[in-house]
Amino acid sequence: LRPAVARLPELFGESHTTTAQGRANLASVLVARGGLDEAERLLAQALTALEQGAGPEHTATARALLQRAALGRARGDLAAARADAERALSIYRKSPRPRDLRLAAALADLAATAEREGKRDEARKLLDQALAIRRPVLDLDTDGSGKISRREMEINSPNPLTLTLSGSPMGSLGGSFS
Repeated sequence: LRPAVARLPELFGESHTTTAQGRANLASVLVARGGLDEAERLLAQALTALEQGAGPEHTATARALLQRAALGRARGDLAAARADAERALSIYRKSPRPRDLRLAAALADLAATAEREGKRDEARKLLDQALAIRRPVLDLDTDGSGKISRREMEINSPNPLTLTLSGSPMGSLGGSFS
């Protein structure tokens, strides 16, 4: 992925949104692999380009903010993670599509941060909001119980003990999963 991302500036330009999104995507891979310093540098470049090119309120900027929130959580900088996740959530809430799965992902991301902060009640409320969006879009909750069945968790997550919304892993937050 590095060689492809390295070629993006010569193909599209240094501040093009394609270059920025490529850098942000590489940064996500690096965060998952522990390359936090390089990820931070790439995300800084990506966010600068996206804010200038796409705009500070664009959904592409929000996506990069969620990627930087993941970096903040990986570094243990929960204040920075929360600020980025809240800003991204604010952008997605303005979307003309109120049931957008990206909004659900932003809610789940903020829930992940809240859980790491020890704010389990807040995390649960945010995750419930995310699931309220996700269920009808993905046709979940087919039994009408309002609960996520163990089978739905298995279908939508490689680990049935972890509920995953668009890359934001959430451990069990209590409550009743059937």
